[in-house]
Amino acid sequence: MKQKHFLISLAVLAIGISVDAQTKDNVKTTFQTSREWKPSIDNRADAVMVYGVGGNPSDKSRKLSFEERVKSWKERGYIIHFMTGIAWGEYQDYFTGQWDGKWHLDEGQVTQTGDTIWHGHMVPYIVPSENFLSYLKERHVKRVIDAGVDAIFMEEPEFWARAGYSDSFKEEWKKYYGFEWRPQHESPENTYLSSKLKYYLYYRALNEVFTFAKEYGKSKGMDVKCYVPTHSLVNYSQWQIVSPEASLASLPCVDGYIAQVWTGTSREPNFFDGRKRERVFETAYLEYGSMESMTAPTGRKMFFLTDPIEDWPRDWADYKKNYQATFTAQLLYPNIADYEVMPWPERIYEGLYRTSANSDKKERIPRFYSTQMQVMINALNRMPLTDKELTGSKGFSVLMANSLMFQRFPTHNGYEDPQLANFYGQALPLLKRGVPVKTVHIENLGYKEALADTKVLLMTYANMKPLEPEAHSHIADWVKKGGVLIYSGTDNDPFQNVREWWNTNGLSSAATANISAIALQLGNTLGTEPFLVHGISAENPVNQKLTEMHMAGHRVRLDSNLLRVRLHMSSVHGIYQRDPVNWITRTCRPRGSTSQYCTQMMCDFVCCGVLRRGKCSFGEMKPVLRGVPGISGMARNQHVRYRFRVVAQSVLKFR
Repeated sequence: MKQKHFLISLAVLAIGISVDAQTKDNVKTTFQTSREWKPSIDNRADAVMVYGVGGNPSDKSRKLSFEERVKSWKERGYIIHFMTGIAWGEYQDYFTGQWDGKWHLDEGQVTQTGDTIWHGHMVPYIVPSENFLSYLKERHVKRVIDAGVDAIFMEEPEFWARAGYSDSFKEEWKKYYGFEWRPQHESPENTYLSSKLKYYLYYRALNEVFTFAKEYGKSKGMDVKCYVPTHSLVNYSQWQIVSPEASLASLPCVDGYIAQVWTGTSREPNFFDGRKRERVFETAYLEYGSMESMTAPTGRKMFFLTDPIEDWPRDWADYKKNYQATFTAQLLYPNIADYEVMPWPERIYEGLYRTSANSDKKERIPRFYSTQMQVMINALNRMPLTDKELTGSKGFSVLMANSLMFQRFPTHNGYEDPQLANFYGQALPLLKRGVPVKTVHIENLGYKEALADTKVLLMTYANMKPLEPEAHSHIADWVKKGGVLIYSGTDNDPFQNVREWWNTNGLSSAATANISAIALQLGNTLGTEPFLVHGISAENPVNQKLTEMHMAGHRVRLDSNLLRVRLHMSSVHGIYQRDPVNWITRTCRPRGSTSQYCTQMMCDFVCCGVLRRGKCSFGEMKPVLRGVPGISGMARNQHVRYRFRVVAQSVLKFR
């Protein structure tokens, strides 16, 4: 709690930081609305994103045309931008045949039971066919540019993981893979292929629409900018949605993003210390971080979004508390200074919500909250860029990949990753101890800036897979230059056996059947054999030594319940690399009838939130173990006290 208060104080102080650096263009703050200008929703931002040629599906007023709405805001001095959905929107003229004389409601996303997933009445989530993209370009993009708008925001490219059963999706499958559609629920491979296609379809959609927008704008003498408002990779993975995310940052037609982080995404529960609960501030911090890391290496523009309320009806006290938490979290990224200050001001200033959690009485926003909110928005209008950094142990990052979204639904062989526990299990033990942990996108590793500030990289393939093998070359180069890589996992997720690059071209064999073929390839790239503390072939020197200890009368247990964290490799500067046999001898100290498996790395960099040498007590160690992928159940066992002996020797080395 003290740490949270410290961070909040730090964020508040950031408002007063004065530096000369500012944003590259004249739009610092913006917001989205489907309404025309009126005094009650005028929040004094720099720009307004007028939503939808036909408005917003949830707004049924539709009193004025798109051009009239644009004019009303322009007359009040606002810079005019345009926003609409790429996966849903007011596109009934397409679905009902007004566009081309054909009925297209069969292009909605469909579940296994045959149900269409709807965003609203006659508003399905879309399988973005080439025909739909043609409609979007002709009926919407052209009209917007003709109205003089030179910035287009296509939001929320979302394909639900539970979808993938419509005829339109089956057609796209045949065109993409060259063979007939396969039901995703029947095998891990089918699930992976289905998610990969969903990912590609919206990558293609945005590439085509934005490329067209820029070309059409150029024909009219305009430099059209294109942005993607999207939820974070963390949230989409938790909500079981597939989206292109980080891959879009490398498209020439994408100029930036809006990080759609707010109470509704950040209050999604997660696990820490064996407990599942909402952690709005911590989750928001990691969500903003995952968005920041998408664009930081690419130089693209990033807006951070906050919302003073959220989509679900709550009471005003709940809205205020969580708005403050997400607002504070965004200020902890001083290299971001552009903001969407709110979505839908009409629902914030004019909506009726409960006065308290236990009351059915509703009222408009209380004056004390509206005043505070406007002060906070005005602060964002003046928020400078700064080179200031957060205090705390720096250099810790967690690796993430777009394929985090591929393994969430459906589950196979009893394997699942509840609430994205493998990701939070790496990040939260650090963050909760005051370490400003960052995230790194594997898709950005080709940029030298991606790992520039990282000293220790935590990664697992239990919840994701690298889409291309080139990522390992980048990681290997970084490690050889002094970086410390910590790989953990249980090697039992069924997606390891998917016929992708890590299981083709001789990379997989019977000899490596019980370890991750991906990690094996990574180890080969590094020039060091990946290792497990247990469960590898007898030829491995670690297992040889454990066998010798067992034969000598020591009760060395090799079962997977003893220690589920598998350390495939240490740093090339670590003890194991220099002398693997002596390393295991020194760290596995028999006591009574139970062997002592030491996870030195967890002790050294996690137990107190900082890198340190020396012994960590079990009290410090136990909450950490609960947050580590694969051992949460074991860590709750009180007998873990006798199974771990933490030694003073450090395995992490820095240069």
